[in-house]
Amino acid sequence: MIFARLVLACLLIWSSGAWGHAALISSTPAAGAVLAQAPATLTLQFSEPVGVTVLRLINPAGRTQDIHTNGAHDATVQIDVAGQQAPGTYLLSWRVVSADGHPIGGTLDYRVGLASAAGTIGGISSAGAAAGLHAHLQQLADPGASERAALIWASRFVSYVCLFLLLGACAFRALNPYSRHAPAMQPVSQGRLWRMALGVGFLLLPLQWGLQGLDLLGAPWQQIGQPALWVQTWYSSYATTLILLALAFGTAAWGLSRPMPVRNTRASMHGTNPHESSLKGAIWRQHLAGILALLLAGSALAVSGHAGTAPPRWLSRPTVVLHVISAVVWIGLLLPLARCLVPTTLAQRTASDVAILELRRFSRGITWVVALLVLSGLCLAWLQLRQLSDLWQTLYGQVLSAKLTLVALLFCVAAWNRWRLTQATQAGALRPRAQLRRAIQVELVLAVLILGLVALWRLTPPPRSMATVPMAADVHALAHQAAHRHAATQVPDSAPPLPHRPAIVLHNADITAKIQPGPTMWQLTLQHADGTPFVTQAVKVQISNPEAGIQPLHRTAQATGTPGHWQFALPPLPDTGHWQVGLEILVNDFQQVSLSSH
Repeated sequence: MIFARLVLACLLIWSSGAWGHAALISSTPAAGAVLAQAPATLTLQFSEPVGVTVLRLINPAGRTQDIHTNGAHDATVQIDVAGQQAPGTYLLSWRVVSADGHPIGGTLDYRVGLASAAGTIGGISSAGAAAGLHAHLQQLADPGASERAALIWASRFVSYVCLFLLLGACAFRALNPYSRHAPAMQPVSQGRLWRMALGVGFLLLPLQWGLQGLDLLGAPWQQIGQPALWVQTWYSSYATTLILLALAFGTAAWGLSRPMPVRNTRASMHGTNPHESSLKGAIWRQHLAGILALLLAGSALAVSGHAGTAPPRWLSRPTVVLHVISAVVWIGLLLPLARCLVPTTLAQRTASDVAILELRRFSRGITWVVALLVLSGLCLAWLQLRQLSDLWQTLYGQVLSAKLTLVALLFCVAAWNRWRLTQATQAGALRPRAQLRRAIQVELVLAVLILGLVALWRLTPPPRSMATVPMAADVHALAHQAAHRHAATQVPDSAPPLPHRPAIVLHNADITAKIQPGPTMWQLTLQHADGTPFVTQAVKVQISNPEAGIQPLHRTAQATGTPGHWQFALPPLPDTGHWQVGLEILVNDFQQVSLSSH
């Protein structure tokens, strides 16, 4: 009853809130707007309340000014820029943290009078191509993004493995309180594997705390020792996740801390067993530790992250808890079960009889656990995906597709174990017992690969959160008008234009993209390797400057009517270091190609 009330209270708390991954839905002025007078304030409107971590304004001369806010969480962010009056192109680079604890960033560009005449786009690389995860890592567009992303993925992956190991052992002991001779029933102080999982899991928690602060501020990993980073994590929802994970590790360690006492069945029946009270206390501790550890782990992954904060939260968060618990019960029990299937000593032969008994119990109950796992997974996918094509058109969907493939293989192996090997093992045959153990090891390998894919979702926003900031409706016309109206105007705070802007060339084995910068309109030409026009449905352009701390600036290219030719409005960019250009080319409903500069 106490646990039922606890779960009900959690559901009531989680039922509030809206979107879990913020998206910029509008801005004032609109992206690409040309203004007659300099604005006094800039406004960013997000889909949910966000916390501002970084705001940088780059003026027409390329000088950067850090803007500080009060840090309040609100869906509307207003920035005071009253002192910026010089004509030319301005770039507002922003980075905020959403309710799910994940940072997002972008750049708002607008022009006052004549666009900046600098137009050098100095340092843009014109060689190489990238796709998949490499292209996405470059989209983070801040110093050390690739290294930080790799550290975030590795720390979460190893943390998940340690968590599943400990919670699986704790759950196994809670379900098998009398199997003290089984290898899986060793206390954490005697089991090298449990000791290592506990130590590594706890050590990774402060590392993840620091990495979260780095990601929120877009800082390189060398700055992990700065106190401001650690304070920034404290105000994010991921701090709650790390605290709950620490409690889950501690609870599992408490449950595994002592060996189980021997139960004398005959003495217990006659009420003469002096250790009966200690036995009941140990069993109670195992049950309590198992239940609490599972609830804490599920809650930890539900309070932050894409899945647990998707709307409606009254559905998504309990579903994440159920999904995590069912996954731990299934995958976490596999290793203790495999360790019990190889009797070599007399004590372990006694344990093998218990293993057969628990194998029967595992086979009877695992069907319901897997059914709960599948239903909760389908519900979470439905909450995150906008349409079926997101499975192959978005990086999130590609990771999900890879995970579903591994899960399907895992189901096949589990079905073979359940219907072919388990019955023979229960009958006492030795060869099927060895085959079953090897098959369980294959399941464990697949489970580890699945956890590696799950850790990738920290770097992949779900399709439901992808929103495009509307540009000024007449941005193309305004750009041309501004260029002609102020053709003879001198811009005192910007550099003189260069006579020629070199083209930017991106390519892979099949496509060559040539981008020609212009005063206001940039031209894009797509060709096959043989020089013929490459026809595609849509093209999105992204430009960022990690060295200057400028977040990605997005544009959607417009077809010119000539096959393979596109154009997009973009002001000349200040010469503030190495600019990176990326293209997302939607070939058709089933194929998307990414090109990017190094």
